[in-house]
Amino acid sequence: MPKFGSKKSSNGKSSKTGLAAAGLAFMIIGIILGAAGGMIAAGVISLPLGLIGGMNPDLQITINQNGGGTLQLSQGQFTIDIRNTNGSHWSYTLQQLLTGSIDRFQCVSVNPIKILCQLDRGSYSITFPASVMTSAGQYLPDKTLFSSIIVNPLSLQTITVNYTLQGGGPAPGGNNEKLTINFPSTGLASGYTIPGAGTYTDNGYGWTIYAVPNGGYRATGFVLDGASVAGYSATVDGIPCIMISIIPSASDHILTPVFAAIPVGHLTIQAADHGTTSPAPGVYADNGAGWSVDAIADQGYRLDHWVLDGANATANDPGVTTITIPTSANDHAIAPVFVLSGSGISSSLIGLSLIAIAAALELVGIAMMGVSARGMKK
Repeated sequence: MPKFGSKKSSNGKSSKTGLAAAGLAFMIIGIILGAAGGMIAAGVISLPLGLIGGMNPDLQITINQNGGGTLQLSQGQFTIDIRNTNGSHWSYTLQQLLTGSIDRFQCVSVNPIKILCQLDRGSYSITFPASVMTSAGQYLPDKTLFSSIIVNPLSLQTITVNYTLQGGGPAPGGNNEKLTINFPSTGLASGYTIPGAGTYTDNGYGWTIYAVPNGGYRATGFVLDGASVAGYSATVDGIPCIMISIIPSASDHILTPVFAAIPVGHLTIQAADHGTTSPAPGVYADNGAGWSVDAIADQGYRLDHWVLDGANATANDPGVTTITIPTSANDHAIAPVFVLSGSGISSSLIGLSLIAIAAALELVGIAMMGVSARGMKK
């Protein structure tokens, strides 16, 4: 009669070996996961928070609008400005963001408006418009500035701003206070405002004004009722500008935009003897690409070097006929120096030539003496 359980399994040894191998594998996996967990906790490794349209979002901006249609806010001048303490800066209108994906931003909802952002680790300030005028009326936010928002790839940071339609409908009649927008003191060539210069009567919700610079200028602020006001950064048709919102009051206001010329350097090309330049000698403003000057020597002459701001600019590369000066906000002066074509022979070369000539003469003399001696023997 068989005795169950008394017989040893023929593969018992291999089963034990397999269990040991599996145990070792689990130990190795545990060590790897533990190390990875430590690195993730320390921020050395960043885990994606769920790929959305190819993005790893680490910030969600939610914009609620109360009292109007779903996309009323996008009708007005609505710009979101995001700045990192390290200098990074993004500024987009709501119309641009609602198109879907742009740069590091993606709109995933319009009611409420939700925008996902993929930013670098750091501290940010996010600015929203102080008021938005739409066909339904004026929207005012519960907050215009979120400062010191800490973005960390390990967690999805969420911020929310609520815009409410004042009065719940079209704008009522205001107190008939007026806003006068002046032309810029630096002239029409420096920039313009939206709305343009003129006098406007309040509709009960105040005004939002943009100062937009022309080429070669930048907007630096406003003067409101005699006091300087910085305004908020914004963009209009891709042009960096600034904006200001003026809340309703019982008083009239006067607003003047302030623009400043962007510093532009000038290059003075000085005339020289025995040659000229292209472009010709004169004063030239920097167009943002710097300057390139060619030297043209007269017949029988050559370029020896360039003098830039009083110093030899081509000492290590003599004779180069074209010189390039990088773009700069500073003024510079350049001048070519021409010399006779043969004046470049060095004294050492002349000395060696004289030695060679002397040696040749000595050999000729010796040969002649030899010929002379043989003639005397005959």
